Amino acid sequence: MDVDEAWAMDAMLSGNNFSYICQGICEWVDEQHAPLRVAGFVQNWVNEGLICKIQIEPALSLSK
Repeated sequence: MDVDEAWAMDAMLSGNNFSYICQGICEWVDEQHAPLRVAGFVQNWVNEGLICKIQIEPALSLSK
């Protein structure tokens, strides 16, 4: 596992969301490619059986 993937895995296991992980991964890749890089990690983790559940949180409402 490359250092950026290891960092992303640790961030995920610490409960951080996709956006946070994409921002952090910019230490290794440019901002434009970060989401695709992280999505590739997630795809590999699912295929390898490292992820068995994904929790989707409801979006924040902007209306009051």
